[in-house]
Amino acid sequence: MTKKTKTDTPVVDDWKREYLIRTFSLTNKKYENYILNAIWHKLDRDDIQPVTQQYIKRSDGGYGLVDLYFPQISFAIECDEKFHLKITEKDMARQHAMEVMVFADDEAKDFDIKRIEAHRNIEDIEKQIDKVVQKIKDKIENEIHQGKFIAWDHNKPPYDIAISNRKIRFTDKLEFKTIDDISRSFRKSAPKRGFQPRSYFDIGNGYHLWCPKLAIEIDGDVGFRPVTKNWINTLSADREELFEKKESSSTSKKGSSKKDQLKKDRLENEKRITFAQSKNVLGERAYRFVGVYAFDRYADASESVRVYKRIATEIDLTAWLEVK
Repeated sequence: MTKKTKTDTPVVDDWKREYLIRTFSLTNKKYENYILNAIWHKLDRDDIQPVTQQYIKRSDGGYGLVDLYFPQISFAIECDEKFHLKITEKDMARQHAMEVMVFADDEAKDFDIKRIEAHRNIEDIEKQIDKVVQKIKDKIENEIHQGKFIAWDHNKPPYDIAISNRKIRFTDKLEFKTIDDISRSFRKSAPKRGFQPRSYFDIGNGYHLWCPKLAIEIDGDVGFRPVTKNWINTLSADREELFEKKESSSTSKKGSSKKDQLKKDRLENEKRITFAQSKNVLGERAYRFVGVYAFDRYADASESVRVYKRIATEIDLTAWLEVK
């Protein structure tokens, strides 16, 4: 698709171009900017995705910031003199930390991080860059040989990738723009409330699809503010629990005890395929699969806070894809 400017010069809509330009424009440090761009251009591959200013969830539960990250191979590059993986969650902006938490990558067993000392002379910097680039290439080739490497296909919609894989895994890191796109992975259409798709509905085969918007952590005594319809949805740091609270729940109307019990029984037997909405590394709103959750308990005596426990980190799509 092309657009015409006032001078009739065609402008091509190129998602990859825009992604790369925005990705490598996130840093305003001149040495870091030079190093990251040099690594990308020397790598010379279009099947691996670069991410800059990526938060990493460390094995000790804290969070760290790395300058350049390749999620497909769990490889990070740090070129600042300060070792950002020493940063704790408290050191980060509180609001931003909550926004990006769902998109942070775990420090996996095969996680690699390499430092480039930016204060050295240009010849030494170039040697460091060449060594890092070679290590990245070696790791890619090793994962290709083991059949573990999944090429970055920016032209393929996430639901097509999910259908091809016949499953959705937390580690796939697929980002969905809309609930309709998520539903396509199950070959379903999301039911609508007016013109908007519902964020919670029965998707069949004993599961509900749940797409909560995460609340934003803010400074002061307020704690969290809801991002939609007074619902406060927060994810634990290890993503093993998801908390759902209705703000001003004391004003909600009570139904009959029989209806309340039926609702509670239904809730306690649900399995929720959960895609949390938050901001990705580019600051865009997107949904990402965080797991399958089931009701575990109420957090308080008033039963105003529901706690859901993660019971799976992947969902097999076979039952939906083989429907005749």
